Amino acid sequence: MQYTHKSLAFMLSSLFPFAHALPATSTASAAPAPPSPSVSKNKNVISNDAPSGYYYARDGGNYGQIGSTSFTLNCDTLQCPKHKPKASCPYVNNNSMSFLTGKPGVVHDPASGGRGLCAKNTDTGKTEHIWFGSTLSLSDTQGLSYLINVTVGPGESWRNTAPVVIDISNPEDPTCTRVSNSWWNGIENQATYGGSGAVVGQAGTADAGYWYIYGNGEDAGDEKLAVYVARVKPADAKTQSDYQYWDGSSWQSDQTKAVTVLSGGLQGSISYNAHLGGYLYLYSYINYIQARFAYHPQGPWSDVTSLFNNPGGVIYAPVALPNFDASGKTTELMYSNHAHGHQQQIVKVTWP
Repeated sequence: MQYTHKSLAFMLSSLFPFAHALPATSTASAAPAPPSPSVSKNKNVISNDAPSGYYYARDGGNYGQIGSTSFTLNCDTLQCPKHKPKASCPYVNNNSMSFLTGKPGVVHDPASGGRGLCAKNTDTGKTEHIWFGSTLSLSDTQGLSYLINVTVGPGESWRNTAPVVIDISNPEDPTCTRVSNSWWNGIENQATYGGSGAVVGQAGTADAGYWYIYGNGEDAGDEKLAVYVARVKPADAKTQSDYQYWDGSSWQSDQTKAVTVLSGGLQGSISYNAHLGGYLYLYSYINYIQARFAYHPQGPWSDVTSLFNNPGGVIYAPVALPNFDASGKTTELMYSNHAHGHQQQIVKVTWP
């Protein structure tokens, strides 16, 4: 996976995918930086049903929940013979779905489906390289996610994003239906909304009743590292004109007036943490996983806290898996390790 951009940060990221977030600068904020947590030893994410003699290597991924079912929608997915070099792993598909089990780091892969979801453009009929952002629940069997179209060459870049409906009526054969082929393209004052996470506004607060959707776009001196936020009522999430964008002081429908709410890397992730009492945004910088905190989805966001680093090399695409501890005291945190063939790994973060 490689990205072609002019800035030094993206020159580095052409070697190390997703690891192109410059350290966040200090900004005045009403929210404190996240406290430094204790972090467990990492372990590989494995399947409880991989074919005999094989394991899956998944690159990147985002958390989703439909009803009470939790899962990840993963990026590039390979099937690897055990005890052989990663170079021997045959490419399986450009995305895959895996269900979280009761044991952190162990997932279940659908028997007959869940790979190459929503790959076909419904206008052109062409197959595209698709990843996904977060998935939020519409019902017990359907959820809304956001496709990330990375079909651009040479290398890979985020071409556009748009909503899709994920259906798990048959969990062994999940399906995906495009709402649109392209809504946000990250140019012309647009961010690629949905590509950097989505979160439900916390009940009982002024944020309730809306979904908040994050995306990257250009900002002065900060190419594609600027993070913007939109909101929408869940019932209206399939209608682009119903989305509102944060302009620095209010929500309004003109997305060209949206402003940067924080700076982070592509494919950051957002979650609500009850223990911390607010929203946690995770992203990577080379071999560090970093976090920022806010009391509201639009901020103001705190200074950065480095949660942990990987001395062995680049790590990227961090995402919290909140289903394992609703209290938020601990966070199971999944990320991908470049030095281990882009293998997903997991650690337990325990907050003070």
